[in-house]
Amino acid sequence: MRKIVLLFCLALCVGIWGQAHAGTIYMEDFEDGVADGFTLNSLWHVTQNYPLGGSYALGFVQGETAGSTPNGNFDTGATVFGTAYGPFISLPSAPAITLTLGVYNNGEHSAGTYPTYWDQFNLYLYDVTGASTLLASTSQQGVGIAPIYEEMINNLTINLTLFAGTDIQLAYSFNSGDSIGNGYPGTRVDTISITTGTVVPEPASLLLLGSGLLGLAGINFRKKGRG
Repeated sequence: MRKIVLLFCLALCVGIWGQAHAGTIYMEDFEDGVADGFTLNSLWHVTQNYPLGGSYALGFVQGETAGSTPNGNFDTGATVFGTAYGPFISLPSAPAITLTLGVYNNGEHSAGTYPTYWDQFNLYLYDVTGASTLLASTSQQGVGIAPIYEEMINNLTINLTLFAGTDIQLAYSFNSGDSIGNGYPGTRVDTISITTGTVVPEPASLLLLGSGLLGLAGINFRKKGRG
C-alpha cells in the first residue's frame, strides 16, 4: 500500500512538472512557402529573400531575388503601404504567454536607427472588437512597445499575458510615408511563435518528486535487507 501511495505521488509530481513546461500555442515560419490563414495586401507576400534565416519569410517587397542577402524594393512610384493580417489565435488562460518573432526592416534610414520617420513598420495586436494595441515599431516609442532597429535583425520577445483568455489577431503594417527614396529591400518577418507556461517547475513539485524517489529507494533497500 505504501508503495502505491508513493507511486501516485511520483506520478502527480511528473504531471505538475509537465504542466510547468512551455507549450506552443501558435507557430508560423513560412517554410512551406505559404502564409497559412493570413490576409495579404499591397506588396506583402511570402518571399524566398530571407535575411532572417530559413528558406522563406513574409516580406513587404517587390523585384527581389532568392537568397539571404536583402534585395528588392518597394518603389511603386507612389506612397506605398499595406498590412498583412494573421489568423485569429485563441490564447488560453495561462500565467505566462510570450510572443517571439524576427523582424528586419530596411528603408532610407541608416543601420541601427531608432526611431525612424520614413518607411515605417509597426506590429499591432487586435482583439475581437477591433481595438488595437501597438506591440513593436520602428518609429513609435512608449511603455510596452518593443523597438525595431533599422537594417538589423531584431529578435523580439513580447509579453502577451495581459491578453490571456482572449482571441487575438496580429497585424504587420508597413508605410513608406512618401513616394521617394523607396529603392530599399523593405520588411521581412519570420518565425512567429506564441508559447505559454514557465520552463522552471515549482519548488513544491521538485520536493514531491524527491520525496517519491527517496521513498521508493527506501522500500527497495528494506526488501534487499530482508532478503
